[in-house]
Amino acid sequence: MLAGLTQEERAQYQMIGYSKQNLKYLKADQPDLETDLSDKQDQFTHFKNCMAALRIPFADVMRILAAVLLLGNVEFAETVEGRLLLRTEEEMKATATLLGVAPDRLKKGLFVKTKNVRGQLVQSNCSVEEALAARDCLSKTLYSRTVSAVMRRSNTCLRRNPSPGVGTGKSNRVLSPSPPAQTGSFPAGSLGTMGSPVRFSSPLMVRTASSPAASGGQNQPPAGGSQRSQSFDGTMASTSSPCFGILDMFGFENCEVNRLSQLCINLCSEALHNQFCSSVFTDAFDSVRSEGVESFIEMPLESNKPVLDLILDQDGVLDQLDRESLFVKGTTDSFMNKLRARHGRNTKYVGSTDLSQPLFGIKHHTRSVVYDASEFLSDNRDSLSDDILSIFHRQSCNFKFANHLFQVDLKSLSQQGAVPQGQQRRVVPGSGSSSKDDARRTLSQDFHNQLSGLLRVLSNSSVRYVKCVKSNMSEEANYFDRAVVSRQLRNLLLLETAQMLVSGFGHRMLFQEFTGRYHCLLSQGRSLSSEAPVSTCHAILATLQQQLEQDGHVCRPGSWAVGTHSVFFKERIRQHLDWYRMVRREAAAAVIQRGFQRVIKIKHHITKHSVKLQEKQHVWQQQKNSSDAVNGETSGSETASTDGRHPAVARKFDVDLVKRTCCLHGLDMDVPPPLPVSRPYTVRGNMKVAFPHMRILRQNYRDDQSGDILLRGEQVDVVGASPQRGFMLVEHHGAVLHVPSQFMEVKVPPAPGTSDL
Repeated sequence: MLAGLTQEERAQYQMIGYSKQNLKYLKADQPDLETDLSDKQDQFTHFKNCMAALRIPFADVMRILAAVLLLGNVEFAETVEGRLLLRTEEEMKATATLLGVAPDRLKKGLFVKTKNVRGQLVQSNCSVEEALAARDCLSKTLYSRTVSAVMRRSNTCLRRNPSPGVGTGKSNRVLSPSPPAQTGSFPAGSLGTMGSPVRFSSPLMVRTASSPAASGGQNQPPAGGSQRSQSFDGTMASTSSPCFGILDMFGFENCEVNRLSQLCINLCSEALHNQFCSSVFTDAFDSVRSEGVESFIEMPLESNKPVLDLILDQDGVLDQLDRESLFVKGTTDSFMNKLRARHGRNTKYVGSTDLSQPLFGIKHHTRSVVYDASEFLSDNRDSLSDDILSIFHRQSCNFKFANHLFQVDLKSLSQQGAVPQGQQRRVVPGSGSSSKDDARRTLSQDFHNQLSGLLRVLSNSSVRYVKCVKSNMSEEANYFDRAVVSRQLRNLLLLETAQMLVSGFGHRMLFQEFTGRYHCLLSQGRSLSSEAPVSTCHAILATLQQQLEQDGHVCRPGSWAVGTHSVFFKERIRQHLDWYRMVRREAAAAVIQRGFQRVIKIKHHITKHSVKLQEKQHVWQQQKNSSDAVNGETSGSETASTDGRHPAVARKFDVDLVKRTCCLHGLDMDVPPPLPVSRPYTVRGNMKVAFPHMRILRQNYRDDQSGDILLRGEQVDVVGASPQRGFMLVEHHGAVLHVPSQFMEVKVPPAPGTSDL
């Protein structure tokens, strides 16, 4: 944004004189803005084009983002008397101008807090720490709700023109660029309601919105701090049409300072790891035992269920955090004391040696991670006070886009006279729940609900896993770090998976599937319908064993097993089965091809023979007609002389003309004329090619008399025309061969002045 804004736009958004170095919210970024300035400008231009394609006013979004950056520079001070003072008047005025509110109204929302004491509203001044927390909460709320609005607008545009598709029946086309939208204020309701499942209440929720929440999860309010809703109306679970989804699994995070976001991300990794072990290993062994087959391989897998119980169980870490968050006077110290008292002896819990520091550790399935709980309560509460919310009421705010971002909460506040009631709202409201219920729910509860829904969708789906391994942690090309790769292989359980496929029964097929795929291995003439499926499976495996022994392969005992409904076999047996199946199918295909080609050749021979018979019959018919015409002329003349009819009526040609022509050329009417004398040249197009000349073989030709073979592409000398019709005399190795002319093509010499390329 700072790299792409022009000077006019900087003046419009109150950003003149600001850079990454003097904006506090941007100082935490690691990359330097100056090193990749051109790339940042291209990204900003692309973002601007996307806003135009979505018909979202670019100016409204920029006003919110600029206000968020300027809010980070708003600072407070406290006098000796305990009064709160504003140290940065310019930033406060610029922020108020961008948000469309009066500076005094924005200042009051950050300075004053309202409490409901036994039904009476009491207002008091905030401390410096409370004012800074309110400032950060407002910035977080503006940014999160703006991103949520853009996401909802994108989904609405993608579903605007429905077309037949898979699963949802919606079109997944990419939006084409449209004319830029007007830069005026955003119309209320054009971005959808705030009850959308797509949620961005923190960096954690940004990560999770692409998986559980994007599936359409409905978050029901819990009955208490220790109760968590398990309902999830996922798109994949609720739809009856065939569909598929792609889940980018969470990576394990261990930062320098690990907060609530890292705990939730690592919790999701633990849950997905447990689901993978259950579906790949536990279910595989249970299915073998349920079929009455004893598996001689046992995988020594360490379950991570104790870690999940430590975090999710009743009185677990998140449960204790929820109770402390819902308690008004809850503090970080009391939260840490409860953790030490409840889980101090847990083998997966690592306590801090320095009790003054709010630190604790958890032994995850990959490594131990130390978490800093100093901001757990504020992050988990994820609350917004009525004092800040009342700033954006239409009576005090003329920025319609900001009114739209808070329309759900402002509606409930308007019913109470637009006066702060000392209630707490959510930074981003939940879907399908009232604001009163949102205030009782925490961020960890929402995350747990979404995670439970995701696991339910996975359990009801046919899952295929794609494991990705980094070659190094520095993302350097052509560099393989053995230690990094080995650690990932152990964490992803790829070694155990490969061992199970090699040592255990890695494949399972029902009797009908097995016989339908490998029945071609049986001898010919054997009917599948006359035998039971289990007998057919035994016969196929017996045939496989005989074939392996004939080919010299070792068939170890226990390579396969037949259960009550399925056949179990190892990966090596599957490879042999597929190989022999391919050989049988290729042999059968060769037999079919030979028979088909034989039928084609027979039909071609019959057609060619019938054509020759038709040609001979046609020639014979012409000769017969000629002789009949001559005889008919003679008899017709005599008949005409006797019956008085004109002779031209009975004949079709002038006999006198034919006789005079034959006499002129010395021909006999009863003897066919001789063939013309062979020409000392041949004609190609409009050009005479004299003998001898050179020709090139189009295809291989074998002379039946001499046995000589002329290869395709070979140059030969043609010395003349052959007495045989359609043949040429070719001189080859001192012998003269009769070669059909269609087997050769004339090589035309290059024209004068040109090169033979």
